[in-house]
Amino acid sequence: MNEFQEMPSAASAASAQAADPSVHQLLFRWEGNQGRQSTGMTAVAHSCSAERADQLARELGPLLWVSGSGAARPSIVRTLSRSGGEVLLARRWPAKDPGGRPSTVTHVLMGAPGTLKTRQCLGLTYGGWQPPESAEQVSEPLSAVEYARLKELARQRLPQMRDRLKSVRHALILTAAEWLRDPSQRVSLLVEETNPPGWPDRNGVPLVYLGLFLLFGSWPGHDWTFATYDTVDTHPLNLTSVPRWEEDTGGAGPLARVPAHTPTDPRFEHHAAVRLVDHLLTNLDRPPGVPQLTESLKGGAALDRAEREERLRRILGIEHRETRRVPRPEPAPAPAPAPAEIPYVEPYLEPRHDELHDELCAYEPGQHMYLDALLRSVPDEVLMHELHWGELPAKAEELVLTELGREERRQNRPLETRHALCAQVLAKGLHLPPHGQADEHASRAALMQRAADLFTWAVAPLVRDERHHPDLRSLLNRMCRDPHPTAGNWLQRAIISPPIGGDPDLPPAVWQPVLGTLLTLAKGQQPTTSEPTPTPPPTAAQTVMARIKNPTNNPGWTVGAIIALMVVLITTAVILA
Repeated sequence: MNEFQEMPSAASAASAQAADPSVHQLLFRWEGNQGRQSTGMTAVAHSCSAERADQLARELGPLLWVSGSGAARPSIVRTLSRSGGEVLLARRWPAKDPGGRPSTVTHVLMGAPGTLKTRQCLGLTYGGWQPPESAEQVSEPLSAVEYARLKELARQRLPQMRDRLKSVRHALILTAAEWLRDPSQRVSLLVEETNPPGWPDRNGVPLVYLGLFLLFGSWPGHDWTFATYDTVDTHPLNLTSVPRWEEDTGGAGPLARVPAHTPTDPRFEHHAAVRLVDHLLTNLDRPPGVPQLTESLKGGAALDRAEREERLRRILGIEHRETRRVPRPEPAPAPAPAPAEIPYVEPYLEPRHDELHDELCAYEPGQHMYLDALLRSVPDEVLMHELHWGELPAKAEELVLTELGREERRQNRPLETRHALCAQVLAKGLHLPPHGQADEHASRAALMQRAADLFTWAVAPLVRDERHHPDLRSLLNRMCRDPHPTAGNWLQRAIISPPIGGDPDLPPAVWQPVLGTLLTLAKGQQPTTSEPTPTPPPTAAQTVMARIKNPTNNPGWTVGAIIALMVVLITTAVILA
């Protein structure tokens, strides 16, 4: 007897029957048709009657397995029985059929109406409810599962799921917008191998489904049916996650396909979804369904789109001008006029003058963790947009730069976005070390290190690209002339021996003009006059020598020594020539 056949004690069984109903379980494997008119997926073990098991095999049909490219992945389906009204929760995982071919084993829980509720099913979905290893050999009758045990398992998982909802904020916004536009449509979520911040990976899909349930509750007016993974989105399920989209063959009713990228033509519903999702994420202890929908817009799913939008505008306090395009400082062609019923909104779902900008500008030290989570769900373009305006407090700007420099973002960032960020860092001097007094939260040395590290990951990998050469020449010329010790330390950390990444591959077009300038300065030509004159400021070469003579008083002396040595060698070569 294994875990699928484990029988409760007589006392616990009697107690469970008195307190909670039991849940039937069935195990399906591919056994071939064997002369029967069925799918070939047979209930090889079950706690219900054989007749009911055969009926469910025919009713569930293709939901019992996953086929096609990329099918070898576990998944869970929640649906309702058409014949008995029971809730069916099916866990599918890849296996081999008796002939050694790829197949599927499916473990189904069947609960009477009122059991296996949506939130409990989502908790069970986040990790499953039984180990699958022994299932492939089960062939004996199964016992019913104690409903109380399933409830307790879901109860233990739901808090950690709620804590992670901010990590899928972007997916919640885009999916919620589709149901605000048309609550009756099915939604297909595209989850690829690599996804942007705020989008789930294959294991995070249940988080999106839980967030949507907590956001909408019963407001859409449909049952909560879903598949955490499939290769097609044509099943009669309200939510499906797929790794790619095939040609739409119709399926069961209207379908909205939601990709990971921010839409280029977002609608009013996207703007409303931002407000509703952010409300949810700060009120996760409330019952399912935000009050703006379940109370203020009760019955709104049955309204036509125009009336639903107008009422939702009033509820959320969104004026028409807020969702129209905000002019940008850079000249751009005017967008084509949008239909009256779909106002044009900013290309970013989080406009600069909306909640994100306000949160950053009002930064306080205690908000660090909250802002970290908020920034993680925002695309690169929005973060760069915030940096562009230069309105952020120093600490908030540091948080934005830290998020842009996160390893996962750097690895997945498109090349053109990397170049745009590099150009912005150079143009705004974000990579430069500070002079003067440091702020109250960081020393000057710490600020210098951050600036040098920013140069290392944002600029150094792209120094071979000619479009950045003018800024790089200006940067190095300035830093080599600068007598301040911080400049020498910055050169040491950013150029000579970076602690992260490799040495920057500076091309001759960048370093030769700078070295030529240093060689000219090293000759130390002084003005000739018989009049007493004020002592001129030290030249770069004199400053370098001073650093060498007094290393203990100048932390950047090592850099000065290296530059001085280069100058001496080149000068000697010129004289000997």
